Amino acid sequence: MTPIWKDTIKALLTYLVLLSSVLFFPFIGIILAVFVPVPLAWLTYRHDWRQGTITALISSLLLSFIFGPFSLIFTILFALPGVLMGHFFKQKRSAFSVLAGVGLSITAGVVLLYAGTNIFLNIDPVQSFQTAMYESVETSENMIDVMDPQNGMLVEEMKSSIDYISVIAPFILVMISVSYSFLVQLTSGHILRKGGHEIVRFPPFRTWGFPKEFIWYYLVILMLSFVTFESGSAVFIAVENLLPLLHIIMTIQGLAFIFFYFNYKGRSITWPVIIVILAVLLPIFLQLIRILGIIDLGFNLRERMQGSD
Repeated sequence: MTPIWKDTIKALLTYLVLLSSVLFFPFIGIILAVFVPVPLAWLTYRHDWRQGTITALISSLLLSFIFGPFSLIFTILFALPGVLMGHFFKQKRSAFSVLAGVGLSITAGVVLLYAGTNIFLNIDPVQSFQTAMYESVETSENMIDVMDPQNGMLVEEMKSSIDYISVIAPFILVMISVSYSFLVQLTSGHILRKGGHEIVRFPPFRTWGFPKEFIWYYLVILMLSFVTFESGSAVFIAVENLLPLLHIIMTIQGLAFIFFYFNYKGRSITWPVIIVILAVLLPIFLQLIRILGIIDLGFNLRERMQGSD
């Protein structure tokens, strides 16, 4: 066999073994999931996107004998991101460009998986999760009534939070997709570098930042959040999903500034790490970091500090 077909068979078998492990052994599958796209990323990087695409289609065809239409979802969720990642790596694109392309592919796969479970299995994953949570709350309610009959308000708050999950389901799906894309990119990049390949890394966290336009998006959505819209309306759902997403963006901006500040002052990285831990443990710190992110984005604090030298 020529080297290209040796690489193709190696990548295909590794991909199928990893994907089968994820599907049939869910406990270890959670960890192995970040490795599934790596073989196709490796193959595409070594050769080209055509070879990666052919291998992805062959894998989809083989999987269709077992999973039927779901094989297409697995291809979009795992194989296509691997091919895209290998192609972008080979083109030496920036790490954030790779993340955007792979993230869109994985988001599409997650949405199709959600729709497929509804259509073919007649199971709504969000509703099933809510049902399991309701059952857990009902069990806890009996214990709470015995321990403290006056504490019924806590149970009502828990039920309201469970109801709210169906409203912010799009936000949850996007966050899962982006987080998974980020982990897959880090894993693939690390493995390819170990093989002697030159892969563009993410820039230092202290240099991260978002376009200035995001501050206007944030302020508009924040103002809309104070308006009472009809529950379940398109605007209501849009605001409820965009606001937490923009909160996270401003928090990342604030954290990046904190890392920049301590690096700029020549201080140890221990201090920003401690601040991150405090932000996780104490929500008040998270709010302060978010405000700092808004100020940094609005007034270009980092550029001003560097310009004052």
